[in-house]
Amino acid sequence: MRKLSFIALLSLCAFGANEDINSTKRLEASFISADRSKAFETPLKENSKSISVIKSEELLQSGGTGAMQSALEKAPSIVFVRQGSINGQISVRGMSSQLSRSIIALDGVRITGRNTLELNLIDPNSIDSVEIIRGSASSLYGSHAINGVVNFKSRRYTGDINKPFSLDTRIRALEFSSVNKGSAGRLEILGGGDGFDALFGLHGRTGESFRTPLGPAKGSDFHSYGFDFNLGYTNDNDIRFYSQGRFQRSVDGDAGGQFAGAGSDFGFERRRDPNIESYLRLGLEAYDLGFVDKLDYFVYYRRYNTDLFTRNASTYTNNQVYNNNFFGARLALQNIFETNTLSYGLESLSAISPTQAKAKNLYTQRETIAGRKSQQHTLSAFVKDDLKLSESFFINASLRDDFIITKIGKKNAQNETPARSKALDELGTISNNALTGSLGFVYFIAEPISLVANISQNFKSPEAAHYSTSSTTATGKVLLPNPNLKNETARSYEAGIRFEDEYNFSSLNFYQTDYKDMLITPSETLNDPQYPNGWNYSYINIGKAMIRGVELQGEHKFMGFTYAYNATYTYAQDKTNDKPLSQIAPLYGRLSLAYDMPWGYVKFQERAYKGKTRVDRAVERKSKSYALSDLYLGLNLGFFNKEAKNMQLIFGVENIFDKLARNPVTQEDIKFAKSKTNPLLEPGRNFFIKYGYNY
Repeated sequence: MRKLSFIALLSLCAFGANEDINSTKRLEASFISADRSKAFETPLKENSKSISVIKSEELLQSGGTGAMQSALEKAPSIVFVRQGSINGQISVRGMSSQLSRSIIALDGVRITGRNTLELNLIDPNSIDSVEIIRGSASSLYGSHAINGVVNFKSRRYTGDINKPFSLDTRIRALEFSSVNKGSAGRLEILGGGDGFDALFGLHGRTGESFRTPLGPAKGSDFHSYGFDFNLGYTNDNDIRFYSQGRFQRSVDGDAGGQFAGAGSDFGFERRRDPNIESYLRLGLEAYDLGFVDKLDYFVYYRRYNTDLFTRNASTYTNNQVYNNNFFGARLALQNIFETNTLSYGLESLSAISPTQAKAKNLYTQRETIAGRKSQQHTLSAFVKDDLKLSESFFINASLRDDFIITKIGKKNAQNETPARSKALDELGTISNNALTGSLGFVYFIAEPISLVANISQNFKSPEAAHYSTSSTTATGKVLLPNPNLKNETARSYEAGIRFEDEYNFSSLNFYQTDYKDMLITPSETLNDPQYPNGWNYSYINIGKAMIRGVELQGEHKFMGFTYAYNATYTYAQDKTNDKPLSQIAPLYGRLSLAYDMPWGYVKFQERAYKGKTRVDRAVERKSKSYALSDLYLGLNLGFFNKEAKNMQLIFGVENIFDKLARNPVTQEDIKFAKSKTNPLLEPGRNFFIKYGYNY
């Protein structure tokens, strides 16, 4: 009890600094914990954060053109920010993952370096489950975890490792989509024995440009192939040594949106050919060591190489972004006492780009050095305590301190002016730190009904590119690098109510996040008292914003039927400029009705989006409301042949009525007329068939 009080007090003191939030989704028992293990996890119903879990069988049943982003939309407050077919980000509680205010992670390891592309490289058939923290989580994950965390859990062999060793080969999934002539599949070799567990996977996805009700969206084609493995050995002392890794190569284009502007309809093309990721992780898990109940330690390395091609009416450029390296390590310890679970440890992350980026003009064949070398190193200490005060009252508290060092190289890029070179040379080594915390509770009024609340302080640190970026405005004004950038901070509040029994789950959650010192690129019309003589920097800290919303979700089972729904209302305001934040979906959601039978299921789904009337007129137009209808038929092949147990065949029709739909979070260029790529239309009617093997 004393331990919790101490951490809770420190968490409150950190509210000039950060952490997590509130709720849950599922009928069966699901868990989440700070160190991502299964042995010592806190049940979701005892957790004050807003958490959704997408399980293996749900991912297997997902198909169509959206890939992982579409699967994530099963959770409230998640919207696919489409730029191509599989290309794009997700909007989490009103902000795109492109803005680096939410985190994508793999088995608890933050994926850094390609925030616009990371979801393109994740194949749904390669993932066992997804845990989504909807809301602030900086005291667990550090910088950028302001709006949420999407944690993908990789597949591994979980059978009997005490038997003689053996391996088996299985087809995990095969699928085909009509709207883009797309195909995908995954093959696995897995097994174990004599203390070993092993899983090797091969997967691939490919598709042409998808069809919209107005015709093909040129530039939405893709090709993606990958290999992954997860190997482990458990000794007689119950210590598991493991290694996991993956290699992914993709080629994809932006049909429209943030980086492709008005898109191919107006001559703008943007393409990655290729984008390559390599990843390796080594670690161990140990239990009952005397001084600690559980120990988890790992180190990892991730590397990216990308060739980016951009074409418009006057230029055709190949940007070569090579040799981006990310090293990290984590030591997490856990002790379980009578009434609480204490987790604590250290974490490090280093982002090193020792190769200067190159830009080649493919019309003139002239090549220039486009940027400087950079490094950023983060060392973190964290502690988390989950306390059971009684059978009906639970408290979650966490605290984290991040110390960050950023270094900008001294070797000039070829396109630097003397003023820019001087400003970059003066940057030197920059350091800052952030203390973040979270405090929440769950109180059961009665066994099926609980109240939840959470308050947290979070942050986003400037990256090396924020410090070193220099540019020129449309009117010719030179913007220099800014060495005085501060951490962006955000305070979040949540409160909600949940109902859960054997056949029903529902929750209603209210939240608000207030942003301070927001990192922004100033506009030509900036007028702020902090800059009475104007501004000269590419990035500055002046932005203030507020996002508030309501999330409703539920799932109910009765007489063979399953009725599921989620809805999110979002209100967002740029308080600095007293106008609405752009690319916000005001009200959206989905509902579905499924009927289960011994041989399979039938499911109808409706996805609806309210049009925007509150818009930032400088960058967006008002939009119309729309709804899309989907129909699915699943066959349990084991019903027809016992040898096919756990195998499914899924038939689907998405956007049944071939409606013209423009997602409210998809960006457009209002200097150009609307077209199928400005803003990018959603895919038209799509027929798909998928084979999935859930083992």
